Amino acid sequence: MKEFQRFKKILLSLMLYVFVFFSMQSAQAHSKQEIPVRSYPVNFILNSKNVTPQSGLYFNGKYYIPDSLFYEGSYYVPLRLIAKLFRAGIHWNAVKHAILLKTNGQYLSDLMAKSGTVLNPYEAVVFNNAQPDRYWNPPMKMKGKSYRHGVSFQLFNGDSEEATWHLQGKYSRLNAAVGLDDQTHSGSLKAANAYIATTATITFIGDGQTLQTLAIGAATTPTNITVPLKGVNVLTIKVQMETANGNLAMLDLVHPALKN
Repeated sequence: MKEFQRFKKILLSLMLYVFVFFSMQSAQAHSKQEIPVRSYPVNFILNSKNVTPQSGLYFNGKYYIPDSLFYEGSYYVPLRLIAKLFRAGIHWNAVKHAILLKTNGQYLSDLMAKSGTVLNPYEAVVFNNAQPDRYWNPPMKMKGKSYRHGVSFQLFNGDSEEATWHLQGKYSRLNAAVGLDDQTHSGSLKAANAYIATTATITFIGDGQTLQTLAIGAATTPTNITVPLKGVNVLTIKVQMETANGNLAMLDLVHPALKN
């Protein structure tokens, strides 16, 4: 929840300083004034990850525009871009001449253990592997579609592991998509055949009770899921992998959005 408090403060600040770029029509009743500005590229770093738009341009739905401008000592960036990075809904109300902002929850993959905290939100328990083969918010792709947020489990045949989050009963449900990553079958026909024969079982456990279990294969990639979390203090996710010829396989849990 600290992330959301920080997010709200950032949005309030941006409302004061951000140059708003909208594809929607602005009200003609307000006077317009031309001001001299210059494009001044900056890097956007979110949770230590570089999320800067390519070529320093942002597509606002109609045009490619600079992702940052500089005017009289301040940087101005598209509010829609910032809202997208923080997964907030943003709309233009022409009648009220208002920008409507709404938070959409938090991704499970962003709840990582932080040094100095009393209760780390995340813990890992590895069954078969000496080290957890798990990646947080890596580049992921299923059936040709790319994803930025999520968890990728990388396991060999027969391997299994689990991850636990301390949710403290703050959320009502988890919405996500789960499936085999395209890299499971990339590179050769042999790998493609192994991909078809791969099955991953993912189980969601809340406070020791099984909430949902799914068997995921090539035919069921990706599968949209909703896991009920009302009153759940501790969420555990277990993954078991069965692959052909002992090959390495990757199971992606993408856009795992926690809803209040």
